[in-house]
Amino acid sequence: MGKTNTNMASEFWFYSQLHRLGYQSYITLGNTKSIDITVQLSDETLLTFDVKGKATFNSGTYQYLPKINRENHYFVFVGLQVKKSNDLILFEGEPECYILHSIHLNQIAFNWTASNKKTKGYGFDQNIFRIIKKYDSENDVMTKTEKRKLNGFKHVHNIQNFDFKHYKSIVLDIADFEKKYYNKK
Repeated sequence: MGKTNTNMASEFWFYSQLHRLGYQSYITLGNTKSIDITVQLSDETLLTFDVKGKATFNSGTYQYLPKINRENHYFVFVGLQVKKSNDLILFEGEPECYILHSIHLNQIAFNWTASNKKTKGYGFDQNIFRIIKKYDSENDVMTKTEKRKLNGFKHVHNIQNFDFKHYKSIVLDIADFEKKYYNKK
């Protein structure tokens, strides 16, 4: 699945979930846009979403994120859970989805420079979302890979003690989003 197809599939998947939950949602079509989906709440508030998609969250990072900090603007990170085998696209499970208000992006993403010093970006390893949602404290983190990823995250953000409660409050999944906005549909 190419990057454009992955992004488009992620946008439509998230859009369908919003409709499934009963939100008044609108999708924007095109390649170069910062708002992919808009939701109008019952109080006339507009929520906007920039959807970033990947075939899977099992490898890679979100590397080139825009630095946008707007009221009522969210980033949605979708791992479609698909893989390519020969020319076939295989489904490996339900898509993973994490929603982050744009004002909190800097608590997850960071400026990075590649080892060749030529490539730079603003992004993060999406596996931090799984760790945040899966555990309640650093003592609970089980696998060596998860511990390494959490320690790397703490290092780039200069964090001594990782506050799982805080990060759980800013990293939403679809159920968290529904709880937050249910009464405003």
